[in-house]
Order: sequence, then structure tokens, then C-alpha cells
Amino acid sequence: MDASLEVMVACFALGTGAGDPQLAVVARQMAEDLAEVLTLRPGFVTLSPALLVEEGGSSLQGGRLRSAFATFFSLPETRWVRATAGRLGAQIAVSGRLIGEGKEVHLGVNAVDIARGTLLFCTQQRGGREEVPSLLCDAGERLLSAFSGEARPRWRSAVQSQIGTGHFRAYTNWSMARDMERQEALGLRRMNRSRWLERLCFALGDDAAFHKVSRVLVSALESGLSPAELQVILKGLKGVSDKHLAPMMVLAEAQRQAGALAEARGTLRSAVRRHEGSGALWFMLGEIESALNLPSAAECLRRGGELDPRLRRA
Repeated sequence: MDASLEVMVACFALGTGAGDPQLAVVARQMAEDLAEVLTLRPGFVTLSPALLVEEGGSSLQGGRLRSAFATFFSLPETRWVRATAGRLGAQIAVSGRLIGEGKEVHLGVNAVDIARGTLLFCTQQRGGREEVPSLLCDAGERLLSAFSGEARPRWRSAVQSQIGTGHFRAYTNWSMARDMERQEALGLRRMNRSRWLERLCFALGDDAAFHKVSRVLVSALESGLSPAELQVILKGLKGVSDKHLAPMMVLAEAQRQAGALAEARGTLRSAVRRHEGSGALWFMLGEIESALNLPSAAECLRRGGELDPRLRRA
């Protein structure tokens, strides 16, 4: 397939069968991630499940249903997939299923040429539930390899970075948080921000290197949180390891906003012992110590500016 040509790909929700609502939430996030993974291939523009809207579709129980929250018992009906994707101008449709079978799961992903109705790609994988992120990465690599003509190892690092974690519990909690966001964005349910923050903290607690989660929490802190919401983060990240920098900075910022400056200083002092090469960390410590009127603040700010010139004060 010519990479210079723009191709629109519609990614549909994965079928999960009945009776496993947690797996359905995970499957919805997997479909969103597959849509993002496919954009790594030059020329591909993707429509995620949250953007695929079916008005009055009899094959989906009738009424106004959004496929991001449709529960397919198997693969969604090919005719409906082609019709829906075709109306949106897509040339390729990606669909599949994630079926739980005891402690194992079965992941299948298909890609169909919408105009011809021919199968362009198909993969079937089995593994334990704990292997779900790995199975997703594998499916993403196979998809990109099939449509680019390049070997799977070429895509491995990029796909793993896009997925963000190899830990099933972390991915499940992230999926639950993202599901709350999607339901609010689609007007289906107002999001409980405290529960949303709690799920994000659970995900970061399960995998402190899950940088997607850290970025969302940083954004939430920058937008402003209520005292009760700050307490959710303080409780959720209490005792977080200083092995990874991002969770420590999130915790310190929450402590600062909650007025616990001494605690924030302690968090950052612990962090700089392991991450002394981070200019942002030294600069943040300097600002906290300035607020506490400590003479060591100037040295921290100086070191931060040396390590990252963008942080130097005029």
C-alpha cells in the first residue's frame, strides 16, 4: 500500500461477549489504542470508536447507539461495519473481539477493504488475562507490518510506547478512567472526578512508569482540583516509589496545592537523590523552598537552570 496516499481507517469497538463488563471496558480502550497505533503508519488517518455513531441501527438493538459503548457478542456484523465506515468516507474498517475464557482471553483483529468487502488482515491470539497488553502490542505490530511491508521489530518500540504499559491491572484501571471520560464526552453519564482520579492513581500505583497516566494527572492539577480531589491523589500516591520521576512530581505538586509545603519538600528531596540530573525537579524544589523561605532555595533554582536553561529566571 502506497504510504504517500492518505487512507482513512475506521476502528470499531471489539466484541466481548456477555457477562464480563470489566473486559468490555478494557476492550473499548484496546480499540482506541489500536486506532492510535495505526496512525504510526504514514498516510493512515483513523476514526476511533468514540467517533463512530450509528443512528437507529437495528443491528445494534435500535435507537441512537454509539459504537464506543456497543457490546458485540462476537465480531460486529461485516455488512453493518462496511456501511457505517463507508458513510464516513473510510477505506478500511478494523474490528475484532476480546473474549474471556476462564483465566484466558482470545483476541481477534480483522481489517476489511470497505469497497470490495475483502479481508486484508486477520490475527488470532490466545493468552492469559495478564498478557492482554502484550497481546495488544503484538496485534498492533502485526497490523503495522501488514500495511507497511516492514518487519514487526521496526514497529515494536513505537507500539509499546503508544500502549504505555505491560501491566494488566494498570491497563485495566487506565481503561476504567478513560471510559469515564468517554461517557461524559458522549453525553452518556456525568463523570465522577474523584473516582476518575482514584482510577488514575491506581494505574500509576500498579505501574509507576505508565507515563500516559502521569501526563493526565499533571494536566488535571494544572486545570485546578478541589481540596477533596487533591486528597484523592495524596491518598492514592502515598508511599509511591521514587524509582520513577513523574509520580513523585505529581505527588509533590498535589501536596503543594494542598498547602502541605513541608511534605512536598520532603517528596522532592527524596526524588533528587535518585534523579539529580532533572532540571525540572531541582527547579520545583527551589520554588517550594523559596515559599518556605529556606536559604537553600537559590542553589536549587541555580542547579535547575543549569540543567535546563529554559527554566532560568530573568
